[in-house]
Amino acid sequence: MEHTNFVAADRATRATLSQALDLFEDRLASGGDRTCIRIRGAELSVDSVRTIDGDHDLTAQIVPAFAKSHLVLAEEASIEDCQPLLR
Repeated sequence: MEHTNFVAADRATRATLSQALDLFEDRLASGGDRTCIRIRGAELSVDSVRTIDGDHDLTAQIVPAFAKSHLVLAEEASIEDCQPLLR
């Protein structure tokens, strides 16, 4: 199984992603409509990982964990009406 992980590029995008998740949970609990979100961004790759102080290279431990995952830098996100998208 592959996963897609979103990294918000800024606070506004993070807020929209959080709102979409909250809306999804609310609708799921009430048996309501689906929640659709449009995300614009670019795929990221992890080449190396070092601690903030730069003393430790964690590349060998961290990079393999992303082998079956896609990282996307979410530069823009919007919550949309799903009905037109599902037709």
